[in-house]
Amino acid sequence: MITEQEYVKRMLTMGGYTLVLCEGGRAFASEEEGIRPLLDTVRSGEDWKNAYAALQTLGRAEALLLMHLKVGSVYAETAAKSALRLLERQDIAYSYGACVPRLLNAEKTGLAEAEAAVREIESPGEAVSALEAIAK
Repeated sequence: MITEQEYVKRMLTMGGYTLVLCEGGRAFASEEEGIRPLLDTVRSGEDWKNAYAALQTLGRAEALLLMHLKVGSVYAETAAKSALRLLERQDIAYSYGACVPRLLNAEKTGLAEAEAAVREIESPGEAVSALEAIAK
């Protein structure tokens, strides 16, 4: 029998998804890149408390949204150090494939847009507002 934690990781690595959430036998998966699928999940108002989450990329923006959803555990293929520090402070279990200092934009000239939008934000609620402003 496969655990939900193993399920989300397998779905991410073998299913070609960018985001997978699983809790209580129900699951959500997205192939869409960027912050939008996670932001849409927050907007939906669905309860993902104590869910297992797996993401291709975990930045500070994603960590704040996962905190807003009150997930219980996170796996990321690539995780930024600032995201891991946020999860640690909230006692959210995590694991990752690779850790990077920060997530950069495509040109590698600065922070990714979502990361820049939440650079100084500590509150998940404030992060949702800031990310909605750039996702329009």
